[in-house]
Amino acid sequence: MLVRRDVLSGTATPLISDFELINAAGHIALIAIELERSHIALRNALVEIKNSEDRLRTIIDTIPALAWSAIPTVRLSSSTGAVGLCRALY
Repeated sequence: MLVRRDVLSGTATPLISDFELINAAGHIALIAIELERSHIALRNALVEIKNSEDRLRTIIDTIPALAWSAIPTVRLSSSTGAVGLCRALY
């Protein structure tokens, strides 16, 4: 670091270029901090999505049993490859 020495007091004073370098280093540090915060927020969002998917899967897996027990005249049909409800013909 280049400094200007005050001849009378013997103290060193940073040059303008030193302040510019410090400012640039601070800017880079802020970018790194924001990047880390973004990564943390993304990881938290992914965990929330996974938890939401698990809850939705539980609900979806429960629907056929609920429909079967709630409406005895309804049966499950998977003739099209998709599980759906259809009226039983008696």
